[in-house]
Amino acid sequence: PRLKEAICILQTGQGDLIDALKQLREGVFNLWPMADPLDDRRGYRRGADDIFRHYGICPSNGNLDSCTSPVLLREFADECTRRFIVNGLAINEQNQIQRIASWMYLACPPPIISHVRRNLRMNVADISSVDLNTIGLCWCEADDMKSFFFALENRLRLGIVGVNNWLRACRDIVRFRDAALHPDIIQRRNLELIMAKIIRILDGEIQQNHFNVIFKNCVLTCLFLLKRRRYEDDFFDINGDGCCLLVSILDNLLIHDPINLHDNNKAIVKVTLDFLRKKGSLDILDSSVLEG
Repeated sequence: PRLKEAICILQTGQGDLIDALKQLREGVFNLWPMADPLDDRRGYRRGADDIFRHYGICPSNGNLDSCTSPVLLREFADECTRRFIVNGLAINEQNQIQRIASWMYLACPPPIISHVRRNLRMNVADISSVDLNTIGLCWCEADDMKSFFFALENRLRLGIVGVNNWLRACRDIVRFRDAALHPDIIQRRNLELIMAKIIRILDGEIQQNHFNVIFKNCVLTCLFLLKRRRYEDDFFDINGDGCCLLVSILDNLLIHDPINLHDNNKAIVKVTLDFLRKKGSLDILDSSVLEG
């Protein structure tokens, strides 16, 4: 019903579009169903403590045919496109349309992707959280991913304050798009520089006893960046300075076991340590890709 209501408002212009899209995003697109029934239906079960169990209304590969209402979702995408390209559209409406359409992943309307490409070519320091959300969920073209990593490196050079949305975008790109870490996309020295900056941010969060969103994004980004080992087995080698530093930071964190380090974050830290020590399988990271 909420999807049909949003389509109707997009078509007629009558009703509170911003509220309808917000309700749709928070109550449908971001309201993931329990994984167990879906796994049962697929004949596929993983442990209940699996930190990578993650499902959305749309698959991360953009294949809407695998969804329960592909026709309705395509109609919604078409109406988002039609409204998004209207001249003079209020910025808050544009942002709401872009934000929810991005949760369609690779089925996100092309005009929105083009809009974000233009913005990324402008001032890196001023790119919006809405654009970074789109980049993280929808970027898949080689040139786009190259542009993002170049921009990320430049943004980190400007300072490490206020970069959480950049971290989240990086986390999502390397989580959903294995090809993002191909040497043709980003060179090793650039990736190592990004890793070093993220470790610095992570250490700062730990020193301040902060174990919330930024902490989690730092750990998960480092974890998923290890997928580079698919192409270079010695990337971030366990005997290298960078890896030794990160292992030391995370080991010490588990030893001190802060009371506000929740079980889920603790599990993520343990999995990351396993991968740093090459005790984890890359197949586990591959299976984190969203299914509809």
